[in-house]
Amino acid sequence: MKKNRCIACRALGWAARALGWAILAGVGLFAVTFTVYMFNLENKLIYRYIYPFLQKHYNSQKRDRRI
Repeated sequence: MKKNRCIACRALGWAARALGWAILAGVGLFAVTFTVYMFNLENKLIYRYIYPFLQKHYNSQKRDRRI
């Protein structure tokens, strides 16, 4: 049977686990954003998917004066 630990010891263990998960999540987020930056994926996404949608939308609008 486990020994009952003091409240401060349990809180310290919980805080250490939470800090470990936070560090792991931060490293994972950094790896993802670094990969996006290095391969210029945000601009590729914009050029391939968002730009054609915007062109279709704005080219279909009626013009009130000539460009």
